[in-house]
Amino acid sequence: FALGLPGALKSHLLVEPKLLQRSCPASKASSWSCVPLAALHFAGPYCTRSFNGACDRCYIPGVAGGPAEVQRPWCPLDVLQSSTYKDLGLKITCKSKSASQ
Repeated sequence: FALGLPGALKSHLLVEPKLLQRSCPASKASSWSCVPLAALHFAGPYCTRSFNGACDRCYIPGVAGGPAEVQRPWCPLDVLQSSTYKDLGLKITCKSKSASQ
């Protein structure tokens, strides 16, 4: 047991898997928004529970038309498949066709 999670020391789990499946509230009317902005070409802000179980903001780097300055932290690769965003049908275009960029 680590952090109260069975098998956490072997699987490196930091957050209860059921908590990771919960969506983050959009919070459109507050300064803590999890709604990606069209003005940023949907580079962010997004929210994810992947870091610690709480809804934390993140950004997708390398989005065509996105901010010139790289925003941090970067979102996990599956952020658009999370319960918060999977039904929104967001289309993101990358600046480059190279996976290393």
